[in-house]
Amino acid sequence: MPLKRLNNKVRIISIALAILGSAMFGYALLNGSMAGREAALKSGQTATMNIATGLSTQVNLSFRAADLLLQEIAELDDDGRLGPQQLRSLIQELLDRQSRLFPEMDSLLVIDEQGHILQRWPAQDSAAAGLAGAPGKPLSSSASGLQIGAPMPSRVTGHWVIPLTRVR
Repeated sequence: MPLKRLNNKVRIISIALAILGSAMFGYALLNGSMAGREAALKSGQTATMNIATGLSTQVNLSFRAADLLLQEIAELDDDGRLGPQQLRSLIQELLDRQSRLFPEMDSLLVIDEQGHILQRWPAQDSAAAGLAGAPGKPLSSSASGLQIGAPMPSRVTGHWVIPLTRVR
């Protein structure tokens, strides 16, 4: 009989150790997967922040480049030393050069105070002929005169654009 009791005690202890070992293994597995999940979430947050920062910088640089182009066109127009044909030719050359540097530029219209189109780029777009008036209420405007409009489909190309206006 003593051997039988010892056998039962060994079985009970073996089962208890197996349960305890399984519980410890499960805890370690769960803890490791939670730590891995946290690391993956942190990595995802860092990657998202980097992408957002990069996009913000790109948008800011694109707006600044467009503002510089609009300032240059306004200064050429204000100069008064060039005739209308020379001015158009110079502006067209400037726009062609800038379009190679900034392919994201969809189109550009030079409009007078009454809403008449003085010049358009690309020049071959006849769809722009009916575009008199401002593109809408600006979302923001800086002290320099740049006004940023709400995103909208371009009336010239049909692509979604963010209209920029420079008020003198």
